[in-house]
Amino acid sequence: MISKYVSPSAYEDKSVKDRNPQMASYQGIPVDVALLPASYPMSSSLSYNSDNSEIFSAWKATIDEAKYNDEMVLFLFSSSDIGDPVTNESFKMLFSYAKDEGLIFTTPDVIVNHFRDLQNIQYQGLIDNDMASINLTNNNDHLVQHVTFRIVLPVLKSGEYKISNGDLVRSKGDGNQVTLYVSTDIPAYATQEIVIEPKTPREQIYVTLPKHPSEGQIIINLIKRAGSSLI
Repeated sequence: MISKYVSPSAYEDKSVKDRNPQMASYQGIPVDVALLPASYPMSSSLSYNSDNSEIFSAWKATIDEAKYNDEMVLFLFSSSDIGDPVTNESFKMLFSYAKDEGLIFTTPDVIVNHFRDLQNIQYQGLIDNDMASINLTNNNDHLVQHVTFRIVLPVLKSGEYKISNGDLVRSKGDGNQVTLYVSTDIPAYATQEIVIEPKTPREQIYVTLPKHPSEGQIIINLIKRAGSSLI
């Protein structure tokens, strides 16, 4: 069910936008209805006697926003508008751009069914410096595929992260942090743990204290396994 229409920032709409699906509720009680926001403009806004570049630019800007914010985009395009000789080539360029930006094409029913399944998956996560773990339980009576988590971890000085019980589908860096998108499939009524940690084991550090501590300044040495001092 379409819940609302979201205008692109290209139309100077500065309101807070949320293009992701939500579950509906009635008098504060959740109901089994998924609400999908649709992105303006619709293809019915196209004119066949004037320049449509502004509309296609707005759709392109919406794709950019969705990629940046990790959002879904629901466009309402008519097949007759897509196939019209006047706009067909522009639509091809738009779709190619979306693919190049990493967006995946699907249909509303697939989104709705997957979003419903996610409501029945419980999870807890823990991040400890450069290690993360996620425990999840599938309360559905069927396998749920492509359950994806977004995890922000520090950029490693060397090496890469390894993932247990999951696949890295995408990553992006931002300064001293990296965002990992980890996907997994989980069977019906199953519980599993995803672990993300550096491929290279952490260096062990040893602390050496003076044999006879005394008042005043005390020097503490931090030594790596190889024997070289860290300070």
